[in-house]
Amino acid sequence: MTLIYSIAILGMFMTLVLSIFFLITPKGNKNENRILAALIIVFGFQIFIALSMGNYGYQYVIMPHLYIYALKLTCFTSGPLIFYYIKTFLNKNKFIKFNLIHFVPFLCSLIFFGYFRFDINIIAKTSVLIHSLCLIQNLVYIIFSVYYIKLSKVTFKSVICDFKDYSFVNWVHVVLLGYIVIWIVQLNSLSIYVILNQPGWCAYTGSIVALIILMFTLLIMFLLLLKPDIYHAIKYKNNNLDELSKGDYLQRLNDYFKLKKPFLHTDITLEAVATDISINPRLLSQIINEFCKRNFKGFVNDFRIRECVRLFSEDTNNEKTIQEVYYMAGFNSRSVFNELFKAHTGLTPKEFKEKIKTGKID
Repeated sequence: MTLIYSIAILGMFMTLVLSIFFLITPKGNKNENRILAALIIVFGFQIFIALSMGNYGYQYVIMPHLYIYALKLTCFTSGPLIFYYIKTFLNKNKFIKFNLIHFVPFLCSLIFFGYFRFDINIIAKTSVLIHSLCLIQNLVYIIFSVYYIKLSKVTFKSVICDFKDYSFVNWVHVVLLGYIVIWIVQLNSLSIYVILNQPGWCAYTGSIVALIILMFTLLIMFLLLLKPDIYHAIKYKNNNLDELSKGDYLQRLNDYFKLKKPFLHTDITLEAVATDISINPRLLSQIINEFCKRNFKGFVNDFRIRECVRLFSEDTNNEKTIQEVYYMAGFNSRSVFNELFKAHTGLTPKEFKEKIKTGKID
């Protein structure tokens, strides 16, 4: 038991460190950082409650201080916080308004137990019910979160396949997957408790939850150390990279553009691309300027023009209009498209289409 308590205490310390990090870091989206900090704090509360429900903790913590049970009720906030974190992360340029209705279960449970002054008999009679309601609510929010991630068109398989080239959407996947693991462990623990009707089992199930949360916290810290550019915690000094390293970064950028085709989005930004491929934005701009002799906008437009050429070449029946093609490739200005297309191919889009139709261009 001493080992379990030591692990739980270490887990609480780590959640505290991580929550402070996300609250004070000046980089990244402030809203998503604050939500993630709040979520980590909630996990820390659950570790403390799991520790308190042990044989020794129950005697010295819960019994004299029943109001600490209010921390247990924060489990009703973890699902909504995960949901809002993912919404904020996937909509960085939009203001996400919080709706208090998502936190009504937490407020109602707090008022209910507060009214009875956290009476030990009320807590004992409603313990299984509170756990069940919390798990059901969290399952609903997990489904909502999966739906939002599904809209991003990035599969969970990419979490493993693209681990070395970690993207910001995959970072959300890891957070959600870690939470799902915690939820499954809690569900199984509760089921065993109900089926076997063993009150003494609570200490062990609480310890298991604490251990799983600790593992999840360790995973977050590991990812931050592995890819610090996820939140720009470390700034690179551009001149310290050798030519070989810059070439590797350029290859990563080209592979990303060919596979993911981010240039198809009209609102693509240097910062977003840099975050997706875990490169400092200033370093990315420097590499494009040095190796491609272009700025970021010119680099993106080169890929868009090549995409237009491909679309025209495949459209041998002339089913697509010029406007459809340049919109599909990410352009939103016909004049810019015409100028760049003529410079790249030596032909206007109309002339190019005619040559494709007559078979004069392979």
